[in-house]
Amino acid sequence: MKTEKRVKKGLRFFAGIAVLAMLGMASGNVAMAATIEQPCPVGLVNGLTLDEEFGTGTSQITRCLVKRKLVKTLFPILKDCADSSVPCTKPYALTAIGHSIRDYEVTHGMINGVDFSIVAVVYSSGYKLVLKGNPFEQDIVNLLNKKVSIYLCQNTARANNIKIYDLIPGVKFVTDCHTSISDFQALGYNISVP
Repeated sequence: MKTEKRVKKGLRFFAGIAVLAMLGMASGNVAMAATIEQPCPVGLVNGLTLDEEFGTGTSQITRCLVKRKLVKTLFPILKDCADSSVPCTKPYALTAIGHSIRDYEVTHGMINGVDFSIVAVVYSSGYKLVLKGNPFEQDIVNLLNKKVSIYLCQNTARANNIKIYDLIPGVKFVTDCHTSISDFQALGYNISVP
């Protein structure tokens, strides 16, 4: 009889735990649903509302960022040109990074270095973008001024005989592009492929 009472007590205890767990999950879902309904946008990219820019009803079908704190984005830059079949007039990835910064800052009201951070790891033929005197040097300088951390792979530098004095000031090194990308991921950075 004593054993039977203990078993019933134990079952009630575990049933209570299960109910509490379900309530916790439900409240978590409610909290998540509440965060999804954040106002969007905070700022206007072109001085127009979403409905004015893209048509009536656009704001109701636009999903804005839910996570607006401690966002970490990593851009791998593995080539210098967006289109290598023609003379290079548009750098690879730099425009995408600029658009991301504008979306974070203007559309979502986030502050670089506080709410988000962006890292770019440059390797392969992308190295040309971080050399002094390249046609897109000012684009790199602008990103550095916007607090983007830009790193050149030392294996790429070694293969192309690049020294520190060849780099645009502010560009740093990582020992290897692949291991550093994995390391940044372990630190919470998500890869964005341009």
